[in-house]
Amino acid sequence: NENLRAVADHCEYLTDIIERLTSDNDYERGNKSLASVRLF
Repeated sequence: NENLRAVADHCEYLTDIIERLTSDNDYERGNKSLASVRLF
């Protein structure tokens, strides 16, 4: 259960980042940020 909760929190974190990136015009920097996040 704790693992599932951690995954859910991580997905929420990624969604928050994606929402911020899509509201930003600097897509290139955003893509680099997403790539670095995917490493974790």
